[in-house]
Amino acid sequence: MKKAISINTFLIAILTLLISEQSFSQVTQQWVSRYNGAGNTADQPVAMVLDNSGNIYVTGRSWIGTYTDYTTIKINPAGALLWSAKYNGAANKDDESRAIAVDGSGNVYVTGLSYNTLNGDCVTIKYNSNGDSVWVKRYGSDAFDAGNSIAADNLGNVYVAATSVGSGTGQDYATIKYNSIGDTLWVRRCNPFTNSDEFATSIHLDDSNNVYVTGISWGGKFVTVKYDSEGVLKWTSVYNGPEFSQNGEITVMSDLDQYHNIYITGRSLGTGTNFDYATIKYNSAGVQQWAARYNGTGNFLDFPYGIKADGSGNVYVTGRSDGSGTGEDFATIKYNSSGVQQWVKDTTLREDQEMERLHLVLMLRAIFM
Repeated sequence: MKKAISINTFLIAILTLLISEQSFSQVTQQWVSRYNGAGNTADQPVAMVLDNSGNIYVTGRSWIGTYTDYTTIKINPAGALLWSAKYNGAANKDDESRAIAVDGSGNVYVTGLSYNTLNGDCVTIKYNSNGDSVWVKRYGSDAFDAGNSIAADNLGNVYVAATSVGSGTGQDYATIKYNSIGDTLWVRRCNPFTNSDEFATSIHLDDSNNVYVTGISWGGKFVTVKYDSEGVLKWTSVYNGPEFSQNGEITVMSDLDQYHNIYITGRSLGTGTNFDYATIKYNSAGVQQWAARYNGTGNFLDFPYGIKADGSGNVYVTGRSDGSGTGEDFATIKYNSSGVQQWVKDTTLREDQEMERLHLVLMLRAIFM
């Protein structure tokens, strides 16, 4: 069983994004909402999303005895808990929710990993606006499968990006589309490099319900695929950094703009710089427009946490970056539409501000993903 982070409750602090050390004294805390599961043990949040009414949805896992269950909660704009929902798989083993989405009707979708008697399956759940379970769907091969990202369209369909072990192909992307009643409409698998491992980590939809899935392949390559709404593959694009990396599952994030350009960011091993931010822009045809790398002042570990495009063609990337003599900082970068860096803002947190660090990571994931 994996060890939880050093926090025994969900701690959700909705604060203004902290961009400088001085801002700690300027922020006015509106409220703090805590969730402690029925087992009174560890509860670990992993993903958060907001709806158009300002309700907040958090999903993660809660320890019940020696195993974990999916836990999903809804909080209103005033910080009051509206409902909580748990999922314990039939095998009564570890279940860990990894991603969450909400549609325009207030239905909530979560996906993640649920262990059966032998291996893990990708389990996706739909809840209605009251937190009642509408359906539960398992997707599994004969080996390991896990849902890592999820998106809902305006027609009641939901799309899951999963990592799934294939037959003789190693780990593949598996993209699954379910309709409103949980029927599987299609599944598409992607393994662009023979017998290599691919980890799907992010999924997005455009206004035509084209599907964009991105993640990482063995060696540190960022692989992005586009399907139309019927699951027809439109293109596959690959970014290969300057150095081969043997690191396994690394989260690569993405965002779309109104012109269907897609922006990718993730950590990529540089030449003499250890891991850097690597940010790439593709146009709607999958043609790379630019790639930008960022190496922090500490010349060591730079891990992006999120990416967001605005309506003017700019893109913002944020994450953790080792500073020169300052240890682990947060670094946020703005690029213009041509990939030219406009500014970098570093935020240094003291060693005793570990909770602020956790809050910031959760907010960045919610705001930027």
